[in-house]
Amino acid sequence: MGYSSKKKNSKELGGNEVNSLIYNGKTDDLYKIESKNILLNILTLGVYAFWGRTKIKRYLFANTTLSGSPLEYTGQGKELFLGSLKALGVLLPSLILCAGLYMIVLKFASFLEIPLNICYVLIIYYLFNVAVYSTYHYRVTHLKWRGLQGHLTGSAFYYGLLSFKCTLWNVFSLGYTKPRSDYRKMAYVYDNLYVGNTKVSFNGDFKELESINFITLLLSIPTLGYSRFWYEAALLRYQAEHLSIGEIKFSTTITGEKLFRLSIANFFIILFSLGLGVPFALHRKIDCLTQNFKIIGNFTEFEKEQMQKKGVAEQEKTKILDLDITTT
Repeated sequence: MGYSSKKKNSKELGGNEVNSLIYNGKTDDLYKIESKNILLNILTLGVYAFWGRTKIKRYLFANTTLSGSPLEYTGQGKELFLGSLKALGVLLPSLILCAGLYMIVLKFASFLEIPLNICYVLIIYYLFNVAVYSTYHYRVTHLKWRGLQGHLTGSAFYYGLLSFKCTLWNVFSLGYTKPRSDYRKMAYVYDNLYVGNTKVSFNGDFKELESINFITLLLSIPTLGYSRFWYEAALLRYQAEHLSIGEIKFSTTITGEKLFRLSIANFFIILFSLGLGVPFALHRKIDCLTQNFKIIGNFTEFEKEQMQKKGVAEQEKTKILDLDITTT
């Protein structure tokens, strides 16, 4: 694959500026970081994983540029570690209590073992999706570009419940409702997402995905599930085409064939290297996704708008402070 030195960062298309995400990372650098991570994870019994993952993310974003400027990930391993301890402090007592009640109920009503096991798994799955939204929130608020920073509102607990219900629909419909479920989850995230002071817009109709979902479901058995790569690619294109930030639009040329070839190749790279090929597989994945992703719009105007909104907000804040001072 070619890299940034051989790519143009932006061009004009129909009067609009088209920008590409340019990934400049090198597998040698990733191997150095990963080697250190493995050693320190062994020495710290896995505790260093929070710092290790953070270093990988910082490297990947720092080596990904948009319109000539690199992305910046400001997450810290210490924050992730302390956040996990807090979550564990809240969840562990609850899980212990549930386990205790589980044992007591089984002692007097052993016939409830299967229903209770199902309930226990469902609770874990709900909490997993709560954690997923919390992860979205952390990553968005710690990602910057030219000083612009993301912000995600909404409730992780509501998202957990929404994902739980969507999964039930998918199971009972044998996957037929997946486009609707995917749309509802995406819509909730994007409806609560801001870049700078601008709210992200996501408009679309999940019915656009129903035909490709149905076809790939029918083909999933004879193709051993590989047909679903075509649905996942269609979902990525759907997101990009219906997403906007002000006048900024998005597009992707990713296809099912590209996802299939990337995933299969990475699987065998990791398998035959006994896990040592993970950095190389990660490098290939990021390079493929950035090459097929385009951002359409005038970033200079967008930055000016953000600065103006920020200036107005600061003026309003100053007026409020002045009012507070004069009234006290």
